[in-house]
Amino acid sequence: KENWRTVVIRRIFNRFFNRCFLGYTKTDVRELGASPVELGAVNSISSIGSTLLAMPIGFLHDKYSLRKLFIFGSLLTVIASLLYAISSNWLMIIPAIVLTKIISRFHCSVICDLSLQTESRATAKSLCEGAGSIPSLFAPILAAFLITLVSGQISAEGIRPLYWIQFLAHAILLIYIVVM
Repeated sequence: KENWRTVVIRRIFNRFFNRCFLGYTKTDVRELGASPVELGAVNSISSIGSTLLAMPIGFLHDKYSLRKLFIFGSLLTVIASLLYAISSNWLMIIPAIVLTKIISRFHCSVICDLSLQTESRATAKSLCEGAGSIPSLFAPILAAFLITLVSGQISAEGIRPLYWIQFLAHAILLIYIVVM
């Protein structure tokens, strides 16, 4: 069904761009001035926030339109990408990290469950996972190439353009999702 295809396309591109650019987040936070302890604290806080929101987000899945929640989760992805791109110090990147963890709670599995027939659901979910994994294998190579092309070094200035590319890609993906 069209819903399932839309979810799969989002999953493929979302995973690709996250693997391409978010792998540099820890380096970026360190380059922007955070100590290892501060970086660990940020990761712990974002995990706590994500955990605390798990039940309310589950309630929202039961209460409201899955389509609207799926679009909302995609919108949050665009916002998080923008926050990464505009961060000029490590404190500014904290909301992006927290939001990225929260976004992980807006799963597409519920839409898959409702869009597919019972006898083909496991196959379709496996296909979705496999299709999403293959392009993401090449994401780190592309990211390294782009960093080399932009600045030639792994630094905050070299990583920043990657976040702008990710922001643009997620914005285009959001438009696709809304239209479909």
